[in-house]
Amino acid sequence: MNTSQLRQVDLNLLVVFAVFAEERSVSAAATRLLLTQSAVSRALNRIRTMFKDDLFIRGKGGYELTPNAVRLLKELEVVLPRIDRLVRGTEFDPLREEVVFKIACTDYSISILGPHITRRVISPGGKASVWFVAFSESVYRDLEQGHVDLAFQVHEERIPVTLATEKLFEEEMVCIVPASWTKLSRLSLNRYAASGHIIVSLHDSVQAFPDKALQRHGIKRKSLLRVPHFLAALECVEATDLVATVPKRFADKYARHFHVRVIAPPKELARYEYWMAWHPRLNSDSAHQWLRREVRQAARSL
Repeated sequence: MNTSQLRQVDLNLLVVFAVFAEERSVSAAATRLLLTQSAVSRALNRIRTMFKDDLFIRGKGGYELTPNAVRLLKELEVVLPRIDRLVRGTEFDPLREEVVFKIACTDYSISILGPHITRRVISPGGKASVWFVAFSESVYRDLEQGHVDLAFQVHEERIPVTLATEKLFEEEMVCIVPASWTKLSRLSLNRYAASGHIIVSLHDSVQAFPDKALQRHGIKRKSLLRVPHFLAALECVEATDLVATVPKRFADKYARHFHVRVIAPPKELARYEYWMAWHPRLNSDSAHQWLRREVRQAARSL
């Protein structure tokens, strides 16, 4: 970080400019800042010199901002609330501070958890926004490097111990089978093992759950088709004689739109846990504490 130029800058000037740009009046800005009008005028002249730009021009209807001033004000609307929060240690306020939260998730988590998060995080007049990004093989590196802030996934041993985690909720799997399988209400473990399966996985031939659970029984599914999303799996069951194993909440929401049946899986496939993971450097950041608190409450509404 090159701070040689920054050390020569009086950051108070940026506050004076931001207030003046909102008020477009020296006297009104002086009142808000508890300064004299002459002090505000001197500060504005200094900031003009700093940026080598007029910044504001007096017109018929009052002061008008130059293009450079408009860009500067837009940046300050983001930066100044963050600096204020860092200095004062205040709680994050989504109505004042502009922030983009990046969350890595699968089609399951964005379909089931995403709407609840959106209702809590995105509010009228709020400045917080969310970017849901595709869960990928690089998700742990992305968390380490700060490319994403939070990730949702099945809890299993691959999550690095260097990441912070928290359980959100429990889920169970169901089997999506062709509509012609009318005589079955549950698949036995033997029937399940003998069936052809659609594997839902983004980056390998293993579906974290149920395949990890099946390994404990010495069983490996007969994978005949692999798709990256659960919705694609439902569509493919409709067109084949294969079995897809999907989360129950997902099946409850979408299976009725397809010509398929939802039946119970083998009893050996117990419930599993869904977790969120983040880098510990975000543990004490009030904006990310707020985000995790909202996610936690969203999960409780499921």
